[in-house]
Amino acid sequence: MNYNWEKELVARMQKIYLLKKQDGTVFPEHDLSHALRVKNLCLWIVKREHLHLDKEILVASALLHDIGYTLDDSPEHTEASAQLANMWLSKVRFQKNKITSVVVCIKNHDTVPGRLGWKEEVPIECKVLRDADSIESFGCLGIIRFAMWSGRNKTPIYNQKLNDNKNGVFPNINLIKNIEIRTAELMTRCYTETAKRLLEQRLKNMQMFVSEIKKEINFAENLGGK
Repeated sequence: MNYNWEKELVARMQKIYLLKKQDGTVFPEHDLSHALRVKNLCLWIVKREHLHLDKEILVASALLHDIGYTLDDSPEHTEASAQLANMWLSKVRFQKNKITSVVVCIKNHDTVPGRLGWKEEVPIECKVLRDADSIESFGCLGIIRFAMWSGRNKTPIYNQKLNDNKNGVFPNINLIKNIEIRTAELMTRCYTETAKRLLEQRLKNMQMFVSEIKKEINFAENLGGK
């Protein structure tokens, strides 16, 4: 693989993330470190599964899949990511005939079965990207990333009695509910056995954590001020 374009692309990404960090608009759960880890996970999955695919398309998709968060902090970040990918890859001498495939992967990486925009038939590179990105949302790291997102969007931690988020940006969602819903969705779209085994292992740790949070909150709430 020709890594010259990759090195130049990462350098460009470092600059934009540095600018966003300086003005306070960079989101740690979707920063450059996340993109680099997803790239590494993609290549690890390919090696473990002995998959035959286009690694350049996979690497470019992994690096740029969340770059749109620098412009749009919403579910629509995939469109922004695709637009930036289309522009940046042309500037780093990435093969033009592969850019469309990268854009397709990025646009479809964040969808899940049953949700609007879900596509089962996508390039294998997109399926591997989905698996790698899902791994980042599971386990101890996943809990931290969920908590960062929840704090930024001002969702409550957990409250089974009061609907105190009905007027929020994401109504009727709290940290714990988001973890439970999102992890279940991500499991249903898992493509490789390598990712599935790791997700199942990390999911157990998350479920124990969630269970303990519920117990701790319920304990304090049921004291009744006594």
